[in-house]
Amino acid sequence: MKCFALILLSSLSAHATEISFSQALHDMVDKNVDMLVQQTQLRSSESSVSAAKGGFSPSLNLTAVTQSGGGAQAVYLGNASQQILSANATWNLFHSGADVAALQAAFANRENQRATLDNTYILAEGKAAQSLLHLVETQLAVNAYRQSEMNSQHFLEIAQARFDKSLLSREEMDKVAVDSSNAAAHRADAELRFFAAEQQVESQLGHANVEIRWPWEVELSPSNMRELLDEKNLEQASSRPDVIAAKAQLESEEMRSKQLWRSIFPKLDLTFSLLELQVAGAQNQDGWQSVGTLTIPIWSGLSDYSAYRIQVEARNASEQRLRQLERDIQSLARLAQNNYRLAYDQYLSRKKNLERSQHILQQDEARFKLGRSDANELNLDLTRVTEAQILALEGIEQVHTSYVALYHAFGKRIP
Repeated sequence: MKCFALILLSSLSAHATEISFSQALHDMVDKNVDMLVQQTQLRSSESSVSAAKGGFSPSLNLTAVTQSGGGAQAVYLGNASQQILSANATWNLFHSGADVAALQAAFANRENQRATLDNTYILAEGKAAQSLLHLVETQLAVNAYRQSEMNSQHFLEIAQARFDKSLLSREEMDKVAVDSSNAAAHRADAELRFFAAEQQVESQLGHANVEIRWPWEVELSPSNMRELLDEKNLEQASSRPDVIAAKAQLESEEMRSKQLWRSIFPKLDLTFSLLELQVAGAQNQDGWQSVGTLTIPIWSGLSDYSAYRIQVEARNASEQRLRQLERDIQSLARLAQNNYRLAYDQYLSRKKNLERSQHILQQDEARFKLGRSDANELNLDLTRVTEAQILALEGIEQVHTSYVALYHAFGKRIP
């Protein structure tokens, strides 16, 4: 009979290319599609900031115009062609603050995308950790059921020997044989669950050659989690990246609203041009001109005002989402604390229960060999041990999952 530690830490086989749990977790996050998409969103927001800054710089362009013609045009030009070269610079002098609001919106959107990337990392890390932990649990469950099958086969051999000596009835012998067959069926079911978990990891990682061991057994102790388990620190949850992203999103929507509103008002631009006139057969002429342009919107079919109202409603929706998130975060963090405490207590309780059930089985096995116990009692003890093993594995998986959820509830990555 294997002890609890061997059941929890052993693996089906050692593979030369196995990687550690932490390395697999890191690789799965790096390959997460949502992470890759959000990285492109961040780069796009950085380009938007550059574009918004460019609105405060002069726009420069060169213009070349060639004119030629006949008839009246020929009379005017004297049958000569002419070229006009100009270098133009246009400055934004005053746009009623719309350009400033656009820049502030771009900055806020970039901050939103950065925080969203941090939050996407946490979500991807949670998904990867859950898949890897389930892989460990299902593979160790196969070990447990294989051990149960081996024990059943061993008991069947003992029963056969006692039956051959006429110390056991045919009915008792058949009971042990049925129990052995059931143990094999349970092992096959466990292998199917493991194959499903393996496929899930492979779809995220590209392979499933991961070291099968629990990654944070030392860190799981509540004494190592005092900061996150202290209810006085619940306010730290307000620094979660999704909260930061929601605040930045609200600011971005607010600035866009101001941009659209201010764009309704007058704009003043200045254009300065250097000119060179080239006429065939004549001397080139140079000159310059400056043009100030005042644009006063009068009527656009309410399209600009409608765009502003649409943006205001988008801003209001962002504010409501932020308020709801702020109401939820502390309760979610408190729930994560309670779940962790309960999962850890259950883990310790199930571990002790497994040790007790193993001791009972060892005693009953000795009695069975001496003919002092029947097959039903032996099967009951073996079933009890196997169930305790599976519950212990599920318990340690739950406490690992709660460990991850507790860090993520406070917006922190797994250390």
